[in-house]
Amino acid sequence: MKGSSFTKKGISLFLILTMMVMLLSINVFAVDTQRDDKLVAEFFVVEYENIMFSPNAIDLGSDDTDAILSDAEEPDPFAPSTRSLSLLFSYTGSGVTTTLTTSASGKTFTKSSLTYGYLRVCGRGEYTYAPYGVTFRAGACYYDGYSGSFITNPLQYVEFYNDSYNFDDLPASNFASGTTYYGFMTNTFTPYEQLSGTFYLYNISI
Repeated sequence: MKGSSFTKKGISLFLILTMMVMLLSINVFAVDTQRDDKLVAEFFVVEYENIMFSPNAIDLGSDDTDAILSDAEEPDPFAPSTRSLSLLFSYTGSGVTTTLTTSASGKTFTKSSLTYGYLRVCGRGEYTYAPYGVTFRAGACYYDGYSGSFITNPLQYVEFYNDSYNFDDLPASNFASGTTYYGFMTNTFTPYEQLSGTFYLYNISI
């Protein structure tokens, strides 16, 4: 009888320990599942931001080392008249055969700079000999350390006609948080032509 009692106690103890192990396993599984769910959620958030802020990404390459970057010599002749604006920076480029950015001057902005909700890109540029209908691009780009290139997309720049003033207001939602943006101008015609121009980037409310 004693042996039978001991066996019953042993079985009961074994069952209790087994249940404790199962409960611990369930808790660990729940924690791991929550952690995995969090990682999956973070992954999709990152991928969503990559999709949202890099649609149709355009590789601008590196800075045109033969081009000349300088400050705008004159204030914007077409400066907006609204009170809700501030000039982020201006820049002038000359002799551009590919792409020129403001990285060498340290002129940058971030999404948090756009406190009024929009980035206005405005200015004027011209090719040396190209006809009026030829276009070029100016706006915002960021540096991709992996590729060593500057990157932009159609939501972050303005298309300009040769020797014609233009502007556009780009929503702050077009830009990613925590990313440093530079001004740029890109010769989209031919490297045998040189592009020159002056551009102004504003934080503006419309």
